[in-house]
Amino acid sequence: MRQFIIASHGELASGMVSAAEMIIGDITRMRSCNLSDYKTIYDLYEDVKSYIVANPETEYVLMIDLLGGSVNNLLMQLCEYKNVFVVTGINLGLLLELYLSSENEQMKVVALKAIESSKNNIRLFAYPINEYVEQNEQKEVDLW
Repeated sequence: MRQFIIASHGELASGMVSAAEMIIGDITRMRSCNLSDYKTIYDLYEDVKSYIVANPETEYVLMIDLLGGSVNNLLMQLCEYKNVFVVTGINLGLLLELYLSSENEQMKVVALKAIESSKNNIRLFAYPINEYVEQNEQKEVDLW
């Protein structure tokens, strides 16, 4: 089984989980950990660690808001467990792609594909829009 823990500064994690639930419905394998809900960052760390230690057969995907941030720096220590994968720089597309992936595929393979896809979906658009789209995307732009 694969579980997803979304962790962030402020309330971003619960917002991401709320958005995911709106789009896909069932999010029983996903939970949020907002740093603002804990007294200290160490409390957040201990909470996440308790799940991992209690369920060594479960794969945990920790999705964190900011590479190099305090949440990331502390939760990275949980990579000492074989059943933990940490993905930083989360966005909603990345979250959905990872959550909806097949549990039959290795998490490392799934994560690397999802990260690459997420990078490709970060784009800039401005006026005139035609200057910002590739030829194969022109059909979609014409719909606007």
